[in-house]
Amino acid sequence: MFEIWKELSSNRKSLFLLGLSEKILSNLQHSKNFNIANLAIEKCWNWIDSKQGSGDDLYFMLENLEDTGLLTIMQMEPEEDLPTWICIAETLSLISLYVYNYNNDPYLPETIEAVDEEEIFEDYLSNFGNAYNEDKKIENDYLNYLVNASEKDLNRIEIMKYLESSF
Repeated sequence: MFEIWKELSSNRKSLFLLGLSEKILSNLQHSKNFNIANLAIEKCWNWIDSKQGSGDDLYFMLENLEDTGLLTIMQMEPEEDLPTWICIAETLSLISLYVYNYNNDPYLPETIEAVDEEEIFEDYLSNFGNAYNEDKKIENDYLNYLVNASEKDLNRIEIMKYLESSF
């Protein structure tokens, strides 16, 4: 599956993780930190849709000195929620890298510099499998959708419509 995913554009790779992350975001509705996870997803969608913003904006959601970054708060969450938090953090990490690259930023925070696409992909799928509580495996079908989707269908509304109607 990675062999197919790695051939996608960075936008489609981002949409793969982002669409699946939004699909499991509701797992965290009971968390006092749900709004932070939701905001991280929103900021990622905003960048995908508009290509406006900086890598630093997204990175701040991941890690910051105020201890409000996903990497800090997820350590205080119940163990059963960890796979969902990890998926969201990995989505944010990868999209942050793509934003820094898109903006030709010469500086990458150490956490983002260490992002490895294959490692993120494999770890993401493992955690998604633990977070998605349905019998049906959606990852392959969704990847095929992204491979074949027209550019006009690569937006939040169409992707979530696909994910909701298909799974």
